[in-house]
Amino acid sequence: MEMCSGLGLILGPLLGSLLYEAGSFVSTDFQFLLPYVTLGGILFIGAFMAYFIMPTPEILPPHRRPQKKSDDEKRGMTQLLKIPSVSLAAFSIFATAVSLGFNAPSLEPHIRQFHLEYMSKFAIFAINGGTYAITAPIIGKICDRTSNPKALVLIGAILVFCGYTLIGPAPFFPFQTILWVMCLGLFIQGLGLSCSFVAAFTQAMRDSMEAGFPDDISTYGLVSGLWMSMFALGNCVGPSAAGLLTELSNYRLASLFVMALQCLVMGICIIFIIKSNRNVPTEINKDSELEIHDGSGVAALKQAKFYSEFTPAPIDSNENKKSVQSKPTIAKVNNVLDDDDDEIIHRL
Repeated sequence: MEMCSGLGLILGPLLGSLLYEAGSFVSTDFQFLLPYVTLGGILFIGAFMAYFIMPTPEILPPHRRPQKKSDDEKRGMTQLLKIPSVSLAAFSIFATAVSLGFNAPSLEPHIRQFHLEYMSKFAIFAINGGTYAITAPIIGKICDRTSNPKALVLIGAILVFCGYTLIGPAPFFPFQTILWVMCLGLFIQGLGLSCSFVAAFTQAMRDSMEAGFPDDISTYGLVSGLWMSMFALGNCVGPSAAGLLTELSNYRLASLFVMALQCLVMGICIIFIIKSNRNVPTEINKDSELEIHDGSGVAALKQAKFYSEFTPAPIDSNENKKSVQSKPTIAKVNNVLDDDDDEIIHRL
């Protein structure tokens, strides 16, 4: 899905320009109307096809179907945003979408100084979108294998910040705009888009389920709705801020707005990562390795109980020949490991 979104970022300006040029052969009014009518028709056809193609809840696996819940069990967007890490992911998506929309009205006036041909301008606009489309699946694979997507969100914010320092370039750099440096900045920004968008969605999905949201289609829809809302808000704020700030100053100074947002995301991510590292429980190891994935320490209590029950007593020196270390049966071991956590704590 993220790859298709990146392809849309590439083909959108090209298709719009081609339709605009094609409409000029008919009339001036039709020239402005043709792009909107064509793309609106494509969206309508896509919605119509989705209604008949998308699966209904009845054909989903039972554990993925939305369950009827009481009013006390229902959880919505407010409860989702109360999870701190989900709020971080939402703000990261917003800030990254601002960086994406910022270039929509401001990049073309910024590159007029190079007097480029039409296809060269299209190639420049396609750099960050193309990079995003290519690298998004790779970042998705990395997110599936990492236990802390917040680190990728932090890397994405750093990359977007570095990219914008080169696109302008930033006013604290002692040189003017250079074409190849600007293209390098757009490439780095595309990498940052992939890291931020994909990792933030993965983080929000994981943390919402860890906080008690069900692993079903209702949670998927809720997190996806949050992602799209923040993305749309950022795409609204980005062009608006770009138009206002570039009118008041120039691109180099206006881009500081995007850099400031990314610095804020970096600071919040660093705080979250430091706090999460401090809250990692100490691992208990006695002749075996046991990983504790939660903060309750129940796994450690289970292991302590296991060893307390099955560690053989000291062998009497008078019966060295007769004594044999007892070994627990599989059933007995399973009974111990399957005990209720509250009972384990009570018995210990």
